[in-house]
Amino acid sequence: AIEPQLWYTGPGGLTVGARVRSNYQNLVDLWDAGLVMAVRGPGPNAITQLQGWLSVENPRLPGAERPIIGFKTGLWMVDGTFRFEFRRKWDESPFRFANGPQDTLTLALNVTLPYDRAWQDTLRWSNATVIDVSGEWKWRSRRPGRWFARGYMAGGVALQRAGSLGDGSYGRAEGEVGSSFALAAQGKLALMLRAFGGVSTSSPPERSIGLSSLDPTATFDDNFLRGRDAVLVLPGVPYISLGGAGLRGYSLYQRVRDVISMNSQVAYSFNAATAGSLVPAIQGALFADGAYGALEGLPLPPAQWLGDAGVSAILKGHIYDRAYALRIDLPLWMNEPTLAPGNASSTDDVKFRWTFTLGDLW
Repeated sequence: AIEPQLWYTGPGGLTVGARVRSNYQNLVDLWDAGLVMAVRGPGPNAITQLQGWLSVENPRLPGAERPIIGFKTGLWMVDGTFRFEFRRKWDESPFRFANGPQDTLTLALNVTLPYDRAWQDTLRWSNATVIDVSGEWKWRSRRPGRWFARGYMAGGVALQRAGSLGDGSYGRAEGEVGSSFALAAQGKLALMLRAFGGVSTSSPPERSIGLSSLDPTATFDDNFLRGRDAVLVLPGVPYISLGGAGLRGYSLYQRVRDVISMNSQVAYSFNAATAGSLVPAIQGALFADGAYGALEGLPLPPAQWLGDAGVSAILKGHIYDRAYALRIDLPLWMNEPTLAPGNASSTDDVKFRWTFTLGDLW
């Protein structure tokens, strides 16, 4: 289970190396180690060009009768950011190997801090040691039902480094619920709805609620998104890591302090994915999103309405045993077009623009 690694950042140029895993299909003793080297560095100290990580999930400890299922811990030092994670997940689903509702609870301790600020995307990462504990509950209905729900709470401290603003505590809570509803036989036409709400106080950028996207800590494992000038955050690349309030036309840099949102979509499936086939399922969709919230900023701005609407193309399938989803969204209308990725100079509510994401809200 050896996998080559290759990504790009502005300070390091190409970063190359290898990732070694004990296995990637089994359940127990999931060891994951990586060692990579950037071809250049932002300063004379070349040691920051050498990066790596080590993690383990569901370990079988020496002398223990059973593995610790649901446990994960690891250390990462990549692209100028150190991260430590300690996580325990409990699966409370009534049926483990049969069709039934899925119910999980996860508690976690996360620590992130910069060891070289020159590697970090300073709009997405603060110059602070951030420590928090979090709890997340997820539920999904039994098939063929498509209901899902999620609740999340986190709190911690941001300990500022020299030259930054003072230390502070922060908190965050969010919840979401959604489903899809068949509008035609065999589910070819479906209505999809999602409601989301979140509140936060003094959250640093890496733990904040995104107007369109997941926060940088949640996407830390994405090598193409994490570092300064990574491929997916280069100017002109309209990528969003879809999540948070889920407004598909807005920049992944835009954060909200408190927000409620509704995401809606009518999708038509042109074909169904066949087991074992590389041909993806293809959908076309009409979408509309709306949110009411306070954008992050100094001084604190008042709450405002935000919205977008457009059309989408969606591909979902498997590359052998790996599932994937690719969305290409054309948010043709936005009521705050200056917040669109790569369109900071545009003031046209109605305009041809596009974003893409690897993933989906449903």
